[in-house]
Amino acid sequence: MSNTSSNIELEPMSNTQTEQKTICIVQITRIGDTVQTLQAANLLKKENPQLRLIFVGREKFAKPLMFLLDVTFDKCIMISSSNDSLSEINNENIDVTVNLSFCKESSNLCARIKSTHKLGLQFRDNGSISIPDKWSQLIYASVMRGPLNPFSLVDLFCEILGVKKLTIPSNTPKPQMINAGKNIAIHPFASHEKKRWKLYKWVEVIYKLLHTDSELTISLFGSQDEQVDADELIASPTLNQYRSRIFNYVGKTTIYELTEKLEESMLFVGHDSMIGHLATLSGIQTLTISLGCVRPIETTPYGEGNYNIVPKSDCFPCFVKSKCPFYKCHTDVSYKVVVSAIIQLLEQKQITREYLTQANSSFHLAMVNFYITRFSNQNWLKLESIIDQELKLEDIFKMFYRITWPYLFSEIEEYNPYPKLTTSTHKQLLQYLDGLRKLNQLMEFGKKYSQYIYEELTSKTPNLREIKEFSAKIEEIDQLQNVIKKEYPLLSPLLDFFTVAQGNLEGEGMTQLTESSYLTFTNSSIAVKTVIELLRVTINKHSSSTGNYMANNSATTSNN
Repeated sequence: MSNTSSNIELEPMSNTQTEQKTICIVQITRIGDTVQTLQAANLLKKENPQLRLIFVGREKFAKPLMFLLDVTFDKCIMISSSNDSLSEINNENIDVTVNLSFCKESSNLCARIKSTHKLGLQFRDNGSISIPDKWSQLIYASVMRGPLNPFSLVDLFCEILGVKKLTIPSNTPKPQMINAGKNIAIHPFASHEKKRWKLYKWVEVIYKLLHTDSELTISLFGSQDEQVDADELIASPTLNQYRSRIFNYVGKTTIYELTEKLEESMLFVGHDSMIGHLATLSGIQTLTISLGCVRPIETTPYGEGNYNIVPKSDCFPCFVKSKCPFYKCHTDVSYKVVVSAIIQLLEQKQITREYLTQANSSFHLAMVNFYITRFSNQNWLKLESIIDQELKLEDIFKMFYRITWPYLFSEIEEYNPYPKLTTSTHKQLLQYLDGLRKLNQLMEFGKKYSQYIYEELTSKTPNLREIKEFSAKIEEIDQLQNVIKKEYPLLSPLLDFFTVAQGNLEGEGMTQLTESSYLTFTNSSIAVKTVIELLRVTINKHSSSTGNYMANNSATTSNN
């Protein structure tokens, strides 16, 4: 199995070697994605200061961030309708182009950029999709298709860029923040209504905070599009007597000015947004309220000791296009829980389970999960639960995938405790074990038929009829995988990754492509077997702790 973790392999330069390697990073989507790309590039540059980094971004998203981008990137090229950005890019001597946007426009652009190597999503000359590296294939198969991705987007970008993660990012406050007043920065808005509370809940939060602490002030931040909502919030009669302690900067600052204002605050509170990422870049602790289509592990501000409040609604997280007339996840997060968390962060810079249980009713706490960001032994961001919770089946499989993908791509192991099961999840895992066994059989059949085809192709007298028969068998495997996907939807990441990998086989001609197909079936089989083993050991641990050895004892046998 090939090692594909560090997708950009960098050789140390000798004393006589003066050529500087140039990497072009393309990120043309939203400002929040640009900030997360910047965080990954910061780590790459820190580990490899000899690199020359070029950033390519859409002008309306990247230009406001130039004061940050210029610190890390040696050159920034803006895409707009008024300039010929492609000619400017191709005037550079680029060694590696990395597309971190995963959209049609950036893929077309990257296909036209001249460089020695390319990573990320691209279009071939015939219009088909090309994704050469495994971590980019994982993003396309997992992040783009459902909520079962177990990694922060910053960490995924780091893996594509080949960052070794020798150290974790520091959240050290800037010197001017030491004397910051008792102020909270709040961004009560988001890019989609599914991701944000109604204004009346934020009115309750702000009222309670200002009423409780007479020294506290609030700074509101947001874009010009959010000015009307901000004015409506402040105009609420509930806040009449506290209006002098609310500073409204919504739509009134550039992003540079916004970061300066943020540094006057002790804490940032808000929904999933670009401002939370900017806050953590400045060393400000953050508290995020994740709602709707937000996937907390992907977008929680990247740093140690940030917090996230997540609803336990069965439908969370959803998709942007999913219809939802009631927004149940919004009501599951009580403003009282949020206020209690903010108060403790102001007083102690941390949130504890003991404090939460004392300050809130069990009913309100039962509706949410509280997470704090930590870094694992591999320096990947993870979310640790503060309060006891019963893991949903989706959470358990995300834990399995978090171990499986790094092992498959790089033979890297992250240390995680085995998930605790309930009676329900124990039963469900036993059912999924059957699905995994069926999937593993298909992968083994795929290996066998690919090997048969390869042997025929390399023989002195290839049998065309047998090659067609074996090819038909592989097509049947594809159809049977769709059946498994419908019956066992939490296996979708395995199946989707296999599909993407099969669509990006390496080599030219039938012989090389068949050999590559065999390797893809082999790697997929390794992934499936890894999940099977993790599932078996988890079931075995649960059975040992409860003394409940199921009749299907073979399912819980482990070689641990």
